[in-house]
Amino acid sequence: MGVEGRTEQKKPGEMDGDKQVVFCADCGTENKIKAKRCKKCSYDLSLPPLWIPTWKWHLKVLAVIYVILTAAYFAIDVAFKQLAPPLNIRQLPPEVTPWLKK
Repeated sequence: MGVEGRTEQKKPGEMDGDKQVVFCADCGTENKIKAKRCKKCSYDLSLPPLWIPTWKWHLKVLAVIYVILTAAYFAIDVAFKQLAPPLNIRQLPPEVTPWLKK
Protein backbone atom coordinates (compact mmCIF):
# COMPACT_ATOMS: atom_id res chain seq x y z
CA MET A 1 0.00 0.00 0.00
CA GLY A 2 1.17 3.49 -0.76
CA VAL A 3 0.42 6.81 0.87
CA GLU A 4 -3.09 7.31 2.30
CA GLY A 5 -4.48 3.96 1.13
CA ARG A 6 -3.55 4.34 -2.52
CA THR A 7 -2.00 1.35 -4.23
CA GLU A 8 1.30 1.69 -6.03
CA GLN A 9 1.22 1.39 -9.81
CA LYS A 10 2.86 -1.79 -11.03
CA LYS A 11 3.76 -2.71 -14.55
CA PRO A 12 1.67 -5.47 -16.15
CA GLY A 13 3.20 -8.85 -15.37
CA GLU A 14 5.31 -7.52 -12.49
CA MET A 15 5.77 -9.65 -9.36
CA ASP A 16 4.83 -8.13 -6.01
CA GLY A 17 7.50 -9.03 -3.43
CA ASP A 18 7.11 -12.61 -2.17
CA LYS A 19 3.57 -12.98 -3.51
CA GLN A 20 3.03 -14.67 -6.83
CA VAL A 21 0.76 -12.06 -8.44
CA VAL A 22 0.39 -10.38 -11.79
CA PHE A 23 -1.24 -7.01 -12.47
CA CYS A 24 -3.82 -6.59 -15.21
CA ALA A 25 -2.61 -4.53 -18.18
CA ASP A 26 -6.11 -3.10 -18.67
CA CYS A 27 -7.31 -2.12 -15.18
CA GLY A 28 -4.27 -2.73 -12.92
CA THR A 29 -6.00 -5.20 -10.60
CA GLU A 30 -3.82 -7.68 -8.73
CA ASN A 31 -4.40 -11.28 -9.90
CA LYS A 32 -2.86 -14.66 -9.13
CA ILE A 33 0.15 -15.55 -11.28
CA LYS A 34 -1.63 -18.52 -12.88
CA ALA A 35 -4.89 -16.64 -13.57
CA LYS A 36 -5.97 -16.71 -17.19
CA ARG A 37 -8.38 -13.77 -16.87
CA CYS A 38 -8.51 -10.66 -14.67
CA LYS A 39 -10.89 -11.06 -11.75
CA LYS A 40 -12.20 -7.50 -12.18
CA CYS A 41 -12.45 -6.83 -15.93
CA SER A 42 -11.92 -10.36 -17.34
CA TYR A 43 -9.01 -9.19 -19.52
CA ASP A 44 -7.05 -12.13 -20.96
CA LEU A 45 -3.83 -12.33 -18.93
CA SER A 46 -2.33 -15.21 -20.90
CA LEU A 47 -1.77 -13.20 -24.09
CA PRO A 48 1.46 -11.27 -24.40
CA PRO A 49 1.26 -7.69 -25.73
CA LEU A 50 0.95 -7.50 -29.51
CA TRP A 51 4.02 -5.35 -29.94
CA ILE A 52 6.44 -3.47 -27.71
CA PRO A 53 8.82 -1.07 -29.48
CA THR A 54 12.50 -1.61 -28.77
CA TRP A 55 15.32 0.93 -28.76
CA LYS A 56 16.37 -0.33 -32.20
CA TRP A 57 12.91 0.49 -33.57
CA HIS A 58 13.08 3.97 -32.03
CA LEU A 59 16.54 4.47 -33.52
CA LYS A 60 15.32 3.45 -37.00
CA VAL A 61 12.31 5.76 -36.79
CA LEU A 62 14.45 8.71 -35.68
CA ALA A 63 16.94 8.00 -38.48
CA VAL A 64 14.14 7.95 -41.08
CA ILE A 65 12.72 11.22 -39.73
CA TYR A 66 16.19 12.80 -39.84
CA VAL A 67 16.78 11.67 -43.44
CA ILE A 68 13.36 12.95 -44.55
CA LEU A 69 13.89 16.34 -42.89
CA THR A 70 17.38 16.68 -44.37
CA ALA A 71 16.14 15.79 -47.86
CA ALA A 72 13.21 18.23 -47.49
CA TYR A 73 15.59 21.02 -46.43
CA PHE A 74 17.81 20.56 -49.49
CA ALA A 75 14.83 20.18 -51.83
CA ILE A 76 13.34 23.44 -50.57
CA ASP A 77 16.75 25.14 -50.82
CA VAL A 78 17.10 24.09 -54.47
CA ALA A 79 13.51 25.18 -55.19
CA PHE A 80 14.14 28.66 -53.75
CA LYS A 81 17.34 29.06 -55.77
CA GLN A 82 15.36 28.47 -58.98
CA LEU A 83 12.88 31.30 -58.30
CA ALA A 84 12.90 34.54 -60.29
CA PRO A 85 15.64 37.05 -59.36
CA PRO A 86 13.72 39.29 -56.94
CA LEU A 87 12.33 36.30 -55.02
CA ASN A 88 15.53 34.29 -54.74
CA ILE A 89 17.37 36.91 -52.67
CA ARG A 90 18.24 35.40 -49.33
CA GLN A 91 19.88 38.40 -47.68
CA LEU A 92 17.84 40.99 -45.88
CA PRO A 93 18.16 44.57 -47.09
CA PRO A 94 20.01 46.87 -44.65
CA GLU A 95 16.92 49.09 -44.30
CA VAL A 96 15.06 46.22 -42.64
CA THR A 97 17.80 45.56 -40.06
CA PRO A 98 19.40 48.92 -39.11
CA TRP A 99 20.94 47.40 -35.95
CA LEU A 100 23.14 45.12 -38.09
CA LYS A 101 24.94 48.02 -39.82
CA LYS A 102 28.68 48.23 -39.15
